[in-house]
Amino acid sequence: MKTTDFSAHAPGKVIKTIKGYYAFIPDPLPPQLAWSNKLLSRLASAERSMARLDEVGKAFPVPAIVVRPFVRKEAVLSSQIEGTRTTFQELLTYEAQQLSLFRDTEDRQEVQNYVP
Repeated sequence: MKTTDFSAHAPGKVIKTIKGYYAFIPDPLPPQLAWSNKLLSRLASAERSMARLDEVGKAFPVPAIVVRPFVRKEAVLSSQIEGTRTTFQELLTYEAQQLSLFRDTEDRQEVQNYVP
C-alpha cells in the first residue's frame, strides 16, 4: 500500500503497524454531516431521480426480466474474486444449454450457484 494513494481528505487515516506495514483505518460510521444548502439540494435531486426511476420501473410488466442480466453479471464478477474463469456469455450459454459446442466446466457451475 502506498501512503500517497490517500489524500488529506480521505475518510480515515493511514498508520504504520508494529511490523512496519501501512494500514488504512477508516473513520467510524456514520460520519458527521455538515448540513448545507448544497447538500440539501443534492439530496432533493437524488430523491427526484429515485422517484423517476420508480415510475420507469413500474412501466415494466415483469421487472425481473430487466434485473436478471444484472444479477448474473454480479455473480460472474463475485465469483471471479474466488478464482473462477467464466465469462458472462459462458454463463448464459450454460444456462440456456442450447449450444453443445461448449463443454461445461466447474467454473460455470460455480458461478451458477451464485444466481438466486
